[in-house]
Amino acid sequence: MPVVLLFKVPNVIAVNNDLPVKTFAELLRYVNDHPGKVTFASPGQGTSGHLTGQLLADRARLTWMHVGYKGSPQAATDVMGGQVNVLIDNMPTILPLIKAGKLRALAVTSLNRSPMLPDLPTIAESGVPGFEGVAWGGLVAPGGTSSDTVARLNAAFNQSLANPALKAKFAALGAEAVGGTPQALSAFAARETVKWAEVVKQAGIEPQ
Repeated sequence: MPVVLLFKVPNVIAVNNDLPVKTFAELLRYVNDHPGKVTFASPGQGTSGHLTGQLLADRARLTWMHVGYKGSPQAATDVMGGQVNVLIDNMPTILPLIKAGKLRALAVTSLNRSPMLPDLPTIAESGVPGFEGVAWGGLVAPGGTSSDTVARLNAAFNQSLANPALKAKFAALGAEAVGGTPQALSAFAARETVKWAEVVKQAGIEPQ
């Protein structure tokens, strides 16, 4: 039983500092000028970074190669070292490296800009309209839970998610507090299921 959409965590597109691109539009041109030769790293097969990169390949008609790692640290290390060109990873992981100047951020993958990097444009406003590739979390109750109980839980969590202090704590982690109705969570989850199932199918991604 869906209760409420709790949060969304965007990914960030970042590149090695020596890659000759300064904006997301320049990255698109660079990938198109070097088809099949540009690599992007993610924390692993099937992670939101991997799937976001594949979704971007489909929506922006890119041909680039995924390099999957067993976690974020090695992926980031190899991008910083120039072994891989691009890193796509969750905001909380990649943000310290961007602020330290070890990677160059080009775009955020949420529909709206992140308060953690307010000057960083979204992919949606950088040439790929409507693009969204985020990790997210929602609250669900066991099947058969009464509608009154779901309504009470929904109201309580929406009240908490609207609290400025909690919003600030989410933002400090690179996440956006969301909230809304149970129906909104159900509809969002359904859209996400269809979207990512198509990405997995088209890219031929297999479980590991």
